[in-house]
Amino acid sequence: MTAGGHSQYNERIGICTNFGGSMFAVNYTGLRENMKMYLDRVTDDYEPMMVTRKNNKNVVVLSEGAYNNLMENVYLLGNKANYDWLMESKRQLEAGDAHAHKLADD
Repeated sequence: MTAGGHSQYNERIGICTNFGGSMFAVNYTGLRENMKMYLDRVTDDYEPMMVTRKNNKNVVVLSEGAYNNLMENVYLLGNKANYDWLMESKRQLEAGDAHAHKLADD
């Protein structure tokens, strides 16, 4: 079952969150009855899972790898100077101002 929702692009950190396309939803009872299967899907398919609960107290489950990736992006893009540098680099790349360089041998 897929969670209904929307996509939202966060311009500040450059991340698109796609709720509805890649996140699946399961209710609490279904999760409890088939926990191994659902957790394997989260880790093996790198797919977030929403656990729906009463009173809209839903929970999202991510694999450790997905969580670490998200936290790395938040850290890298959370500093304004670093964000500005990355966005300028992106602009240069998109404008064709990038150049390949040979790496020096150790």
